[in-house]
Amino acid sequence: MRRFRLISILAVLILVQPVYAGKIERAYTALKVYDYFNAKKLFYKGLKYNQSPAAQGLAIIYYRNDNPFHDLDSALNYVQVSLDSYDLTKAGKQEKYAPLGFTKDSLLQLRALISTAVFDLKRKENSIAAYQSFIDVHIWAKERNRAIELRDSIAFFDAVHQNTSKAFNEFMSTYPQTAFTELAEESYHHLKFVEETGDGSLSSYERFVEKNPGSPLVADAQKEVYRMMTEAGSIEGYEQFIEKHQSYPQLKTAWDELFQKFMNPYTEERINAFNEKYPDHPITDRVNIEKERLHQSFLPFMGDGVVDFVSFDRDTILELNY
Repeated sequence: MRRFRLISILAVLILVQPVYAGKIERAYTALKVYDYFNAKKLFYKGLKYNQSPAAQGLAIIYYRNDNPFHDLDSALNYVQVSLDSYDLTKAGKQEKYAPLGFTKDSLLQLRALISTAVFDLKRKENSIAAYQSFIDVHIWAKERNRAIELRDSIAFFDAVHQNTSKAFNEFMSTYPQTAFTELAEESYHHLKFVEETGDGSLSSYERFVEKNPGSPLVADAQKEVYRMMTEAGSIEGYEQFIEKHQSYPQLKTAWDELFQKFMNPYTEERINAFNEKYPDHPITDRVNIEKERLHQSFLPFMGDGVVDFVSFDRDTILELNY
């Protein structure tokens, strides 16, 4: 009795496979004549034993928009199921269903078509969220780079509309690989400068330099600090700048102009007084040259249409700034 039952079960199992295989073939036949209701029903029944070809059939039905089952999310789901299980499908079945259009290439082409259809819908929605969802899911799609460009474009112009350094900083943090990086950085630094120095005070420019050492506009702030501290042309102004801003690129200029202001009258006594008052000054060479010139005599001569001066020994020429 047990042997009879075992033989019966084996017979049933042997007969079941052709039945399900027949369903796949009948399903593709129904699909060919646009009998979507029967095709869908047969493909669903075939999923258990012939998952990959059945899933492809369902993906086709859900992809096409000429039937009531059209649904791109379902189409994408089933084409992925089919692709994931394709290599698990026995070679014999792959060969058997290939004439029905069941191949690895056909699955990849179908997935590409589905992605294109989804992208067209995202274009109509035209939002950051829409493009981001496409980018996250359709990593294989040829439209993915375009989706990234469109997403970044919307986000960038949102920052432009807000017109704050915070908005551009958040944009760059969120999209570090964006093609808009250069424009965003330029806008960020400009707005940061305007926001932090808007009152036009000396202290605001000094704070900007201190807080934003990497900004390309630090040099502008330093120039403004130098201008504001020395515009009166007083010795005290140059002294204060030199004492407070040792790292500024205008330091050498400040020493030169301080020396020029200090040398009134232009005598050796004033040079000695300068050296005594500022013993650590960095313009020793210039001061020594000026000291030597005090002991030289110069004659005027015409050169290039202007009057310059030459020493008696012809070793030194003084060119006047007109």
